[in-house]
Amino acid sequence: MVEKILVGEVTHYYPKIGVAVVNLKERLKKGEKIEIEGKTTKLVQTVTSMQIEHVDIDVGEPGQLIGLKVEDRVREGDKVYKLVEWVLNQKSDQPKSLNIWVQTSLMMRAPFKNICVSKDTINYLGLWGMILLLPLQWVGT
Repeated sequence: MVEKILVGEVTHYYPKIGVAVVNLKERLKKGEKIEIEGKTTKLVQTVTSMQIEHVDIDVGEPGQLIGLKVEDRVREGDKVYKLVEWVLNQKSDQPKSLNIWVQTSLMMRAPFKNICVSKDTINYLGLWGMILLLPLQWVGT
């Protein structure tokens, strides 16, 4: 499963050198896979080169204007998305671990605590361990 996260927008393109100026809205790193999409643009590539004021950078931060080397023509207004791939457990669609929200007692003055427990740990705790962790609300990962 691939998720697209909007990281910026193309503000200018230099065709002779194949560089797009991108106004970043999210962090972007070298080596990340991106998609540049517009009315007539559909380009998927890996970030190989980024610069600010002719100085190479490895990470672009939100709010920066960066020069991004692109493999094909892009246009002003094109959106730049980071492609994030999520891998599920191939044997089953069940997550390897479960997030558990644990409501602690008011006497401890900590109304909520977030912990992550594997299925093996839950099996080991058994009934008595589950009673200690009550009340629980299960949230799938």
